[in-house]
Amino acid sequence: MKKTLLTLGLVSTLVLAGCTASPPTPTTKPSGFLPDYALLKQVTPSPEGTQIYSYTAPNVKGQYHAVLVAPVVLYQGATANGVTVQDISNAQADLQNGIQQIVSKKMPIVTQPGFGVAQLNVAITGAEVNQEGMQPRNIMPISAAIKLASVATGLNGKIPVMVVELKFTDSVNGRLLREIMTTISGDQFRTADTASQFTILAQNWVKQALEYSNAAKN
Repeated sequence: MKKTLLTLGLVSTLVLAGCTASPPTPTTKPSGFLPDYALLKQVTPSPEGTQIYSYTAPNVKGQYHAVLVAPVVLYQGATANGVTVQDISNAQADLQNGIQQIVSKKMPIVTQPGFGVAQLNVAITGAEVNQEGMQPRNIMPISAAIKLASVATGLNGKIPVMVVELKFTDSVNGRLLREIMTTISGDQFRTADTASQFTILAQNWVKQALEYSNAAKN
């Protein structure tokens, strides 16, 4: 089945970047969504069943007064067993609204790029890890990760996780301001049977990523 990234009805290709001889990163095969995985450092403490990695560029504080939230990216296509394009679109719209509400409590939300405006991009994918390294190796659709989690964690030595990636960039010149990657174990989402259940969980994951990385930064 062709794997696609659907962004509010638009399809774009997920770049799968394999690792070569490079510094250790939170993932052996990053999705390519974040600009530089080698910059990420683990945040401690993190919520149970969750690992958070973060990087903040120097001299950023106080330079930005608003945030432009880009369309949420979900690594999920329509499936033969019931996931429709409409389901995906609804989940993206609900997530978009939820993320804007989370961010608006800290900083005003705007709809256009400009001076002093940071752009937030969020992507959510499923992934598979092995029992040895606990690092995401094989990217998979969200529904596949949920199905694997609901069957049996550790099946054939493979453990499903959800990967949430966030990046803040300068909305004008694209400069990286901050990036966050979170991995969530299957125990945390095995019961996400509906789009609405998944959306509620995903909003909480984004909120946790921002809160815990903020605490580590301060």
